[in-house]
Amino acid sequence: MLVFSDEQEAELAMVLRYLLSRILNNPQVIEKLSESYPIRRAAQITAYALQRGKVAASEALDSEASKRLQQFRQDFTQEIKEGFKKIEEENKTKNMPEGAANTVQTDAEKSTEEKKPKCKACCACPETKRERDACIIENGEENCTELIEAHKKPETKILEINVSLGYDW
Repeated sequence: MLVFSDEQEAELAMVLRYLLSRILNNPQVIEKLSESYPIRRAAQITAYALQRGKVAASEALDSEASKRLQQFRQDFTQEIKEGFKKIEEENKTKNMPEGAANTVQTDAEKSTEEKKPKCKACCACPETKRERDACIIENGEENCTELIEAHKKPETKILEINVSLGYDW
C-alpha cells in the first residue's frame, strides 16, 4: 500500500482533476460514453423511474380520497351559497314593513329606486374616490375635508360639495 504525504496527495488530486476535466470535455469521449451499455442502461432505468412516478401520481389523483375531497369542496361551496341566499332573504323580509312583502311596486316606488345612488356608502366608490384624490393632490388634505367625508357617504352628496368648491365635473 502506498502512503503519500499531504503535499503529494494534493498534487495527485490536482493532476487527476486536470485529467478528468480534459477527458470529460472531449466531445468524442462523451459520444463513446453515451453509446456504451452502462450509460444507456442507466438512462433507461432513469426514464422508467420517472414514468412510473408520473403514473403513480396520476393514479393517486384519481383515487377515492381525491374524489371525496372534490365532493366535499362542491358540497361546501353549495352550502355557503345557500347560506348567503338565506341570509339575504331574511334581511329583505326584516327590512320590509308588515304586509309589504306581498304588495306590487307602484310607478312612484320604481322611480324612487332609480334615483338611489349607484355607489353604496363605503370606501370603494370610484366616483367619489377619484374626486377626493384629485382635490387632495391639488389643494392638500386639510382643504378637502368635505370631499373626504362625502366619500364616506352616498354619491348624491358629492355633487353639492363639488359645486361649492368650484369643481365643474
